[in-house]
Amino acid sequence: MRTTINLPSKVLEAAKQQAKLNDLTLSSYVEEVIRTALKQAENSPQQTDSIFLPVFDCGPMLVDIDDKDALWETLDDRS
Repeated sequence: MRTTINLPSKVLEAAKQQAKLNDLTLSSYVEEVIRTALKQAENSPQQTDSIFLPVFDCGPMLVDIDDKDALWETLDDRS
């Protein structure tokens, strides 16, 4: 399959040089590099992994947040 991609000239030249050093065509080299990157991405942990945070028992609640009057009284207390 033919695909056109735009690369900075320095990246293209480096890819051509690496392809030549590895006795590959530029297309074969680019395919190999992309396959390697995709395989690494599959094996790396995703950001969807759970993060465990510490939990502390701080005793009972000091104000019932369902009681609006008590909540506002606590929030308005400036002492």
